[in-house]
Amino acid sequence: MRVSLYGTTDVGRVRSSNEDGFVLHDLDRRGTIDPPAARARPVGRRGVLLAVCDGMGGHAAGEVASSLALETLEEEMERLKDTCPRPDLMKEAVTAVNERVWQEARLHPKLAGMGTTLTSLWFHGGRVYLAHVGDSRAYLFRDGRTQQLSDEVAPELRTTLEQARKTLGAAQQVLATDSPAQGDLRETLQEVTKAAETVRSLADYLERHPESLIRGKRTGDDKK
Repeated sequence: MRVSLYGTTDVGRVRSSNEDGFVLHDLDRRGTIDPPAARARPVGRRGVLLAVCDGMGGHAAGEVASSLALETLEEEMERLKDTCPRPDLMKEAVTAVNERVWQEARLHPKLAGMGTTLTSLWFHGGRVYLAHVGDSRAYLFRDGRTQQLSDEVAPELRTTLEQARKTLGAAQQVLATDSPAQGDLRETLQEVTKAAETVRSLADYLERHPESLIRGKRTGDDKK
């Protein structure tokens, strides 16, 4: 497998500081690809890691979060053993990233509330593993077509939101008529409340367990 890579970031016209960050890392050579550009670069036995982060938190906190996340991801992917199953290896790395950013925010009052998105690709063994937390998107461009691989809403959460939306729609229809079914409206609204509680529970779970968003995707043999 060979990959062509390029990375850049810009502060833009609005903000004074750049809270974005990225890394291109060759795990075989154990180092960052610098300058951040390569054409048809061979992927070695341990693979190539790409990642982008968009920090948040105000002042310098967002910049700290994105830098810390990328630094930790590189360290963890270097440290984990080759014998670890490949999807599990990336899950463990992302879990460590989440824990470190959370701990730093907890220990330093000036960084309280900081966070970051993380979208990472690991090219390894003919597969591409995608780790995604937040709303920094990953796309696949192939044969003239663009496909979004990442999803800002996890499938489990999207299903629950859709169920809540349908239930609320049914309640609104009942309220708009003189139907005797209004007597059952209390029960319907209770269902909406339960759905909302489920959404909150899922959101809390995904915040604590970002590894649940890890996916692996096999590349086409013709693209190696």
